[in-house]
Amino acid sequence: MDIETTGLDAGHDDILEVAAVITDDKLQICETYSSFVAGDIDKCDSYCESMHKNSGLWDHYKDPKIYKSTALAVEADLVALIEEHCEPHQAVMAGNSVHFDQRFLNSHMARVTERLSHRLLDVSTLRRAFRMRTGGDIEAKKPHCTHRAVDDVYTAMAEYKNLFDEYDRWVKSN
Repeated sequence: MDIETTGLDAGHDDILEVAAVITDDKLQICETYSSFVAGDIDKCDSYCESMHKNSGLWDHYKDPKIYKSTALAVEADLVALIEEHCEPHQAVMAGNSVHFDQRFLNSHMARVTERLSHRLLDVSTLRRAFRMRTGGDIEAKKPHCTHRAVDDVYTAMAEYKNLFDEYDRWVKSN
């Protein structure tokens, strides 16, 4: 899962974009969901505004022809998605720096996080752990995040797969 926001403060800032990809245990995609969320993009500080302008999110979001769902509607969609594909409290939220996304979901879409496992899978933490475990033999290059929700979910999935492939190669060679 990934979200894009107007800033870093979950109590003040708004969610602008949400993406979730449901996978099976082998990371085969079962379903993909993404939506713009009706929020106040003008709350963005200069850093977030610049980031969203560079990613294209700003122009898409400001386009009056682009439909933006209410946070309540997106929350209902995500709840339905989780309930359709996952046992209660078994869905693990995964991605890069997912603690950030979890804070915003707790604040703005609590019904979503109520259905998730207490476990989080943070790919950025795995990247660091594997680098430490292998003495730096696994490339720790941070992936290029586009700061568009769906793209960043797929980037995290690819990095997750790559890290384990690299780790398996390292184990076999040592």
